[in-house]
Amino acid sequence: MKKIITIFLLILPVVAFARFEPVIKDIDEFFAGKSGYIIEVTSGEVYTDLTAADGAYPGKIYNVYRESEVIKHPITGEVLGKKKEKIGKIKIDKLFEKYSTADIVSREKPFKKADLVMVNPPFDVSVTFVNFGQRLQLLLKQEMSGAKNIRISESPEYGIKFSQDKQGGITADIYANQQEIRSFYYADIAATAESGKSSTVDLLRSSPIDAEYKSISVGNIYKDNFDYIVAAGDEQIDIYKFEAKGFARADEIKGDFDEIVSVEVADLNKNGHDEIYVSNISNTRSIKSMIFEYSAEEGRFKLLKSDIPFLFRTGLVNDEKKIFCQRVSYKGEYYGNIYEYAFDAGFHRGESIPNTSEFGVFGFGMGNIDGDEKLEKFYVDDDYNLEIYESGKKIYESNVRFGDTPNYFVISEEIKQKLSSEDYADKPFELAKYKNYLKGRVFVTKDKVLYMIKNKPFASFLPNFDKFTDSQFGGYKWEGNMLRRVWESDVFKPVIVDYYLQERFGKVYVFLLRTYSGGLLGGDKSELIYMEIK
Repeated sequence: MKKIITIFLLILPVVAFARFEPVIKDIDEFFAGKSGYIIEVTSGEVYTDLTAADGAYPGKIYNVYRESEVIKHPITGEVLGKKKEKIGKIKIDKLFEKYSTADIVSREKPFKKADLVMVNPPFDVSVTFVNFGQRLQLLLKQEMSGAKNIRISESPEYGIKFSQDKQGGITADIYANQQEIRSFYYADIAATAESGKSSTVDLLRSSPIDAEYKSISVGNIYKDNFDYIVAAGDEQIDIYKFEAKGFARADEIKGDFDEIVSVEVADLNKNGHDEIYVSNISNTRSIKSMIFEYSAEEGRFKLLKSDIPFLFRTGLVNDEKKIFCQRVSYKGEYYGNIYEYAFDAGFHRGESIPNTSEFGVFGFGMGNIDGDEKLEKFYVDDDYNLEIYESGKKIYESNVRFGDTPNYFVISEEIKQKLSSEDYADKPFELAKYKNYLKGRVFVTKDKVLYMIKNKPFASFLPNFDKFTDSQFGGYKWEGNMLRRVWESDVFKPVIVDYYLQERFGKVYVFLLRTYSGGLLGGDKSELIYMEIK
């Protein structure tokens, strides 16, 4: 891999509260520990009034103090406390309902009843994570830094393990001497106040990138538990590592690219990390797509298959990632059904998806949104209305636009030349029909929420004008034979050209690609945006 160059970021807070406040508060209070007193002394051990409810546990060390005369304020006469002399240490041995026994670790004076026992925070702790993304780890550690009674250290006295279950619940286990001494569980710390609604709980934006990308996808490219964004322009593919604090350019894929249409990722060969599927139009104006995969042994991306006569598109079918594919004629027309792409001793076209010959692979998706056993099919038509089909029958058509993007491809060299000529300015309606727009992706999550983009055209009365004023990404649920919005992002200007979605641990993670002009001298720019939705 190439040397990583970090892109500095603007971090935009989207919530005004400390996200992990309940977690940090409970842990901090546990380590604060209550003080107690020695209630009995024998030859080899002492008895204290500390119990598990006070934060005591077998093996915990307490300091022992002898209290003496009262300390008073010299002016007001207020009693400020008592003088304390440290005279030794004890280690808790056994816990009972109302008292505990402790071994004597050290003593400078004989212990006696009513001697004070207490701890002196802060305590050094180590932190480990299970099923936590890098971004969440950073946010939790940042909030831990504000705790009074603990501090993260490389030479810890205690260990704290945070783990996240499939529903997004968080468990915090506290260890001492490799033994668990306390455990906390939080069912849903990112739950929203309004039932049935989702909200944006985290948002991160990159600084401007000096490249005009047209397509992105996100996956596990290097088997290192990081998310990587694969970003493609017409003839380039760059890899960005999503780190806790932002995006860093990590690598590139060198290939014989003539005109990249889109990039997709999926682990169809089930070897633990994703392949990269590149839809590509060759100089001969035919579809010659490719599949790449990173080889750790060779330290580079290997071409697994080339000259594939299909365009690829990712689908999220109730959290199951699939790669769809379809042929395109030399005139640029989709023909035949859409297929699932597959791997079985080699990459190949898999099963045909029935009743899809009238659809294009861009703007197509599948998923179960109504709760029955049948998968619905979704398609963004040429008027950018979202159509929903079940058993070959249309059951819904939206009255708002979905899936507009400014990017398109053209197969015919003749049409391509016309589109770039001065004649095109006089014949936009005639030539617009030859543009195959990269209609937005259709993602359906495990919770049966459909996610799509809405780009507002600059002039909706002009066909495929390619200009947009603003963008919003939203989630929609099927209720009462219609789609109801359950979440919508803030408005982005001027346009989101592509997006990708992942679902993990009860949360949805969205990556957006925004492009814009940097002005006469600035050139075309791209921006990567990350959002977490709960």
